[in-house]
Amino acid sequence: MHFTKLQASGNDFIVVEHQLDIDYSILATEVCHRHYGIGADGLLVLDSKNKKLDIYNADGSIAKMCGNGLRCIGAYLSRVEGECSWDIEVGERRVRVEREHSLYYVYIGKIASMEYIEKQYHDIHIPMYLVDLGARHLVLWNEVSLDHIEALQREYDCNVNIVEVISSKECIVNTYERGVGWTWACGSGACASYYVLKNMCNMEDTILIHQIGGDVLVRIQEEELVLVGGADYIFEGEYV
Repeated sequence: MHFTKLQASGNDFIVVEHQLDIDYSILATEVCHRHYGIGADGLLVLDSKNKKLDIYNADGSIAKMCGNGLRCIGAYLSRVEGECSWDIEVGERRVRVEREHSLYYVYIGKIASMEYIEKQYHDIHIPMYLVDLGARHLVLWNEVSLDHIEALQREYDCNVNIVEVISSKECIVNTYERGVGWTWACGSGACASYYVLKNMCNMEDTILIHQIGGDVLVRIQEEELVLVGGADYIFEGEYV
């Protein structure tokens, strides 16, 4: 099976073209393994003809949205097709991806819902927001233990984002991703965090988000979220 590996802000993915009679959940656990496989945060299965994308986390679970994965798909399609814009069906959405020089613009769309939640773990009080933009994200400010983060991830079946505001124009986001663990970056997590901050902290319409693997821009345009950042080809090969 031919594969291509790409990364966006250190969030790395293996891209394969869709084939019949393959259990992609099992394949994802094999190829994404850091020691026994190729190594990646996720597997992206692309139907190039119909521009349909299926996303699998490293543990084989299915993700319904992945902003950085869509940046990587833009870089992949740019490499193999030479085009500059694509409409990709992912989950229940159709997402526009555009390339401008070395940057990829992912028009993720509108937030489906946002809910304020408060949790109490013994003596720790955790206020947070649950945001749904295809993928579900918790956004919180508290410094909490990994045990609490894992408990929240299991309870709400979502990604958990820890946010630190620097100014009205920038913030730091660290994401514990469902099916992956701590990631170097999460595009949909950056967008969910921005949406909460925009509504609660009066952030600018465009902000810079720092993540371990690099920086991205997130902006709101006609009530839709747009993720902007680079994506790079790493290597390709045959997986036997």
